[in-house]
Amino acid sequence: MRRRVAAPVTVLAAAAGLGLFAPAPAGASCVGPQITVPGAPSPSTTVVPLGGTDSTTVPVRLRAGSTVTVSGRYFANGCDDTGGGPAGPLPGCSAAGPPPAAPAQDVGLDLEVGGRVVRLGTADADQGYAVRWTVTLPPEVGAGSTGSLTTSSGEARLAVEFVP
Repeated sequence: MRRRVAAPVTVLAAAAGLGLFAPAPAGASCVGPQITVPGAPSPSTTVVPLGGTDSTTVPVRLRAGSTVTVSGRYFANGCDDTGGGPAGPLPGCSAAGPPPAAPAQDVGLDLEVGGRVVRLGTADADQGYAVRWTVTLPPEVGAGSTGSLTTSSGEARLAVEFVP
């Protein structure tokens, strides 16, 4: 009896090892926009998606009145999960399908602190879906204040803390 059970199990294990049973292909998905402040002091610059609750997020530390550059990526109008974007098809993506998604235009960058929202600037994404804002932070924000940098669409958010 033991030999009869072992033979089918051995055959199935060998077939799986040879790749004869392949899993169904994964569904495509689009990565949402992300923002960072390159070079800002922070032990762990973490991008938090809208609605995300990441209790381990350490805010980026900024100084009120300073000029900073905020970089973003994946800012597209729509989702190009088949064509691979402006660089052509990605491995696993088919070249056929809709044309690449257009880069996002007029992307706003807002600062939310103490229930107040301040528009810091707007910028257009380039052909690689990257966007960059160089902005001056409001000088009246007090040290110790916390808040977030948020895009106008609400798709990307970055926790911030103001330091002296």
